[in-house]
Amino acid sequence: MKNFLAILPALALAACGNEAAPAPEPKPTETEMPMSDKAPPDEELFQTKFAEACPGAKPVTAAFCKHAMGSDQASCEYSQSNDKVLRKDAELSAAGNTWTLADADTVCKQ
Repeated sequence: MKNFLAILPALALAACGNEAAPAPEPKPTETEMPMSDKAPPDEELFQTKFAEACPGAKPVTAAFCKHAMGSDQASCEYSQSNDKVLRKDAELSAAGNTWTLADADTVCKQ
């Protein structure tokens, strides 16, 4: 009996080590994340979206965009031509898996 009591803790530890580890949960991929959870558009993306929406406008030379987590809107400040100061504002909206220039008619007239 004495030997059994000495072995009992070792048996208990060995039994615990035989349990299978739980399977890791799959992590969402970039394409599965909603637009509102992604980073705001960068300068290059804003320049592209602006050029697509306003083909006759002066090109955007600098832009900075930000958005709150959970929001499907991004607020951007930008400059055109040789201006280095971000004087103009525009909004980008999440549409599907991309961003689009919101109220393009008003923004293009600025």
